[in-house]
Amino acid sequence: SRSAALRSTRKAQEKCGKIFGAHEFQACEHDVDKSPYEEACVYDQCKGMNLSNDLYPWMVIPKIDKVLVPGCNAAEAYAMKCSLQTHAADGSVVGGIAMVDWEDGTHLCVKKSEKLKYIPKLGCPQSFMKKN
Repeated sequence: SRSAALRSTRKAQEKCGKIFGAHEFQACEHDVDKSPYEEACVYDQCKGMNLSNDLYPWMVIPKIDKVLVPGCNAAEAYAMKCSLQTHAADGSVVGGIAMVDWEDGTHLCVKKSEKLKYIPKLGCPQSFMKKN
């Protein structure tokens, strides 16, 4: 329903506001516009991880949205953009800001080194060979 969609959008906006409100991002705000990244964050939050498994119904995929917050992908892209040193149209240097522990300030995003722990390992299933 429409009210449920508005509610989930509002929740996503709140979460992304917290993520992009991290003090680590403040140094970058005048160099790199964060609004497109915040919009991407809201979109990702609303969409969720959307891990579905139609192929093997017996294989349970854990819901990892709670641990790996979808909106953090946009925040990671913003942090990367902030850390890149580029030149503005007037020739001034922008960016090049060290974004070492930006995840800590968000209180929601998991460090890159920790991410792999939570991603489900979906290897190929064993093949079932018929014996004659």
